[in-house]
Amino acid sequence: SLRSELNHIHASAIEHLRQTHHQESAAAKAELEKALEDNRTQERDLLSRISELQEEVSRRKSHIAQLDHQIHTLNENISTLTKELELKGKEVLKIRSEANQQIR
Repeated sequence: SLRSELNHIHASAIEHLRQTHHQESAAAKAELEKALEDNRTQERDLLSRISELQEEVSRRKSHIAQLDHQIHTLNENISTLTKELELKGKEVLKIRSEANQQIR
């Protein structure tokens, strides 16, 4: 009877340990799955952010190219206007010189 009682206590302890192990295992599995889902969510967010940043870089490069083109056009216009101004200045000097000669 003592042996039977010890076997019963042993079986009961083993069953308790099995249940405890099962509960701990289930809790660890749930924690792992939550961590995996959190990682997937974070990865999706980061990939989305990378995509947004790549689009922003593309827009900025395009804008820089447009500004470079505008600068080039403005520099050409400045050069043209400078040449025209120099010609007008020469014409004014020529006319002033002719006017001074006529006055004399």
